[in-house]
Order: sequence, then structure tokens, then C-alpha cells
Amino acid sequence: MYSSDLKWEPKGAQTDRYKGKDPPKPYHDDIIIAKLRPGQVIHLEAHCNRGIGKDHAKFSPVCTASYRLMPKVEILEDVYDDRAELLMELERGVFELVNTSDGRKKVQIKNAANSTMSRNYLSEDDLAKSIKISRIPDHFIFSVETVGAIAPEDLLPRALLILVGKCNDVLDGVESL
Repeated sequence: MYSSDLKWEPKGAQTDRYKGKDPPKPYHDDIIIAKLRPGQVIHLEAHCNRGIGKDHAKFSPVCTASYRLMPKVEILEDVYDDRAELLMELERGVFELVNTSDGRKKVQIKNAANSTMSRNYLSEDDLAKSIKISRIPDHFIFSVETVGAIAPEDLLPRALLILVGKCNDVLDGVESL
């Protein structure tokens, strides 16, 4: 039995309320509710309540949200060949190997955002002198996972609008003092 098998039966004034509108339905049609054997059926009556995350976590569309400062990666001295390969192992996804005109391999920055700030490269003296990793204090990387009811790219702007409204309420309260 899938969520697409659920059928809406209006109760009371719901017929008038949803006249000309699409009736309520599950957001995804492919959610498994139960596995049934041939001939088995389920008779189910479900009631839904709409709420907000402030009331209870079950109403929150976000399952995980986090942020971190953007890493700043600088190459102070070129790193070549086997040391370059070691650096690539220690800081995965941050650097890439490029061939030089004299046939050697050296690292260049591929994606600084991939840095986990692990500092493993500092255990190697030559790499510690060649690479500097710090943070950019006013550049943030946000990560938002949702439960599926609202897409992350829609959720963040909506959340920011609510935050702006709350900030305006605080400012209005301060001005009225």
C-alpha cells in the first residue's frame, strides 16, 4: 500500500471549503505505508493537523540545518610530486594535481569549500610552511536538509522572511520605549 492509495473523503463543510481547489493529498505518491499480502486490505481513517515548528518539532519541515565559516586556502610555496599527492590525501577535494611545463606535478586549489579544517597537513613540516588554511569571518556555508514537504531552496527564503519579520518586531519594540 502506497501513499497514492489514500483517498480523501470530505467531512462536514470541507466540500465547500475545497470547492474549485485540489483536494488534500500526500506530498509524495510513492511512500510505502504497509506491505500487504495478496487479498489483504487496510481500512484507515486518518486525521491531519496543521501546525508550526514552534508548537512542536513534528511540524518542522527541517530535519538538519547547520552552517560553518568558509575556509580560506592559500598556497604559500608550490608543492610538487609525491608531497603534492600526500597533500591531496590529507585534504581531500580541496586541491587538484596539474602538470607543469617541466613534467612535474604540482597542486593548485580546486575547491576551498571542501576543506574540513582538519589541519592534518600541519604534521608535515614542509607542507605546514607551504599551505595556510584559515577561515573567512563573514562568509558562511549553510547546509539545510528537509523532510520533503518543502524544498530546501524554497525553505531558506521563507525562513529568512520570518527572521526579518521577527527582527522588525524587536526594532519596533525598542523604538516604542
